[in-house]
Amino acid sequence: MRPLRILCIGGAAVDHIYEAEGALALNCSNPVSGRSSFGGVARNAAEVLSRLGAEALLASVIGEDRAGEELVQASRANGIDVSLLRRVRGARTAAYAAAFEQGELFTAFADMGIFESLGAAFVLAAIDNAPPVDAVLADCNLQASAIEAVRRHCLRKDLPLAIGTVSPAKAARLGRRLDGLTFLFTNRAEAEPLSGTASPEKAVMLLQSIGAARIVLSEGPRGCHCCGPEGYFHLPMPESRVRNVNGAGDALAAGSFLRMLEGAGLREAVLFGMGCAQAALEQPSAGAGRLDRRDAERRSRLIAQGAPC
Repeated sequence: MRPLRILCIGGAAVDHIYEAEGALALNCSNPVSGRSSFGGVARNAAEVLSRLGAEALLASVIGEDRAGEELVQASRANGIDVSLLRRVRGARTAAYAAAFEQGELFTAFADMGIFESLGAAFVLAAIDNAPPVDAVLADCNLQASAIEAVRRHCLRKDLPLAIGTVSPAKAARLGRRLDGLTFLFTNRAEAEPLSGTASPEKAVMLLQSIGAARIVLSEGPRGCHCCGPEGYFHLPMPESRVRNVNGAGDALAAGSFLRMLEGAGLREAVLFGMGCAQAALEQPSAGAGRLDRRDAERRSRLIAQGAPC
């Protein structure tokens, strides 16, 4: 039996991560330790899927620069099919710079003008050029027209579709109907403009009422609020050794979606995704690091028991 083939459409970027040596302050210089890696929601998800044994195809855009070429090489080395990556003439590869204090995001800057190229024409070309796939995972770095094109395509082809909201502003690109979404991955800040409520319990149920089949709303250390065919439930996250929160949400989405595609119910799927997320939290960068299937399964069992991993 061949591995599941999943098309990941959305952002790919270079991440510059800075961890404060003490408390961060505004309007002055702060001592930090820094590192660079490759990120972007769709790219991160593709790496996690590849490490978990799926066949991941990445459709995104890069600039005609060294950073873009290095991103291609690193992605290929991690088992990602990069044949659908497109270089945009005269553009810079997307870059993300973030400052963290004690493992939590303090502030971030995103140079992502190149993502304006992620419109409906890009998405339709990627779909046309891709081999047959079992599912699609997209993020809201796509323009609103592209999200709608993906949604319509997946509805027409009866393909499972997962979407990550990325940010409160970009979440609004989903519009007011979520029909065709097999999975919606979001957090409290991103869900509020979509649902009109700050309550995570109400938000996931409201988002289901406008079409999404399954919703996972992550609150980081406070766990996940979930709603699907089983109704609403909450899964707490045990205490974790946090080195970096960047990329944990992408690992949660990729792991949960893959496990559902393999036949798991929502609770089991999200527990597996939480195991992937917890592994990502212990990595110094957004990449999947040493994540493997056995480790994710071990962590998911411990999370189900409420035990530290």
